[in-house]
Amino acid sequence: MAFADLGSLLAGMASGAYRLPFNRNSISSMIIGSEASLWRGTGFPAQGAVPGAAAICNASTTGALPLAPRTGAQERIISSVAFMGGAVGHTFLIEDRLGHMGGLSGTVTTAQTVALDIHANIATNNLAARIGAADYSEIEWYLEWYTATGSTAVTPTASVTYNDGTTGTVNVWVLGATALPTSVAAARRYKLAPTNGKYIRSVESVTLSATTGTAGSFGVTAVKRLTQMETVVASVLQVRDWSTLTAPRIVDNACVTLGQVCNTVTTGVSQGAIVQAVA
Repeated sequence: MAFADLGSLLAGMASGAYRLPFNRNSISSMIIGSEASLWRGTGFPAQGAVPGAAAICNASTTGALPLAPRTGAQERIISSVAFMGGAVGHTFLIEDRLGHMGGLSGTVTTAQTVALDIHANIATNNLAARIGAADYSEIEWYLEWYTATGSTAVTPTASVTYNDGTTGTVNVWVLGATALPTSVAAARRYKLAPTNGKYIRSVESVTLSATTGTAGSFGVTAVKRLTQMETVVASVLQVRDWSTLTAPRIVDNACVTLGQVCNTVTTGVSQGAIVQAVA
């Protein structure tokens, strides 16, 4: 049975709801208004590994939240989330981590190979269903940091292929600017932002305008956002149900992970449970 109407949704919540807990310890050196990846945060599920060569993520990737079991024509949705954030105003993100790569250096000023291609892998890991719209418009692409780079501010650009097969170069979006702040810390991430009405299906390379002074380590990540919620009261358990979460569907092989838009200079401790209904 699929969730065709409110009745089937309520039936699924009553008979096939799975409460799957999560916990992420606080990460420091964030910037107010910027995004953080909780991939490398410690807690449950296990800390995600720093990626190497480009790879497609799936439900078995270490760091992914468990998925509720389903069979046949059943669907799986997020029916509610109980969560507690460390500071008022943090926006908590639930995402499907589609693919990632790492090992980029903050001191290399020539083009660094990325080769993260969702389009070429669309027939694997249930990606065709996981990406949402077939024009790749629901995928968000980021530069994600694993080890801090240096104190010199630089402007990165990425060589990409768009949904229509054409190629181009895009900048990152950094609170309305295109230059990165100095000393980008681990777990920060910055969105690649095409401005021509097209959508990115693959990233071929990243080039820095200058050396940051320290190699550090960063990479490229592709995610599809499933839902989000804001911390209204710090350190108090809050609940959002299907009506405010828009009952997002979680398809098979999704690598469900967590992110955050920060309202302080730390992510704070994030904990709670994602309730998945199946019917």
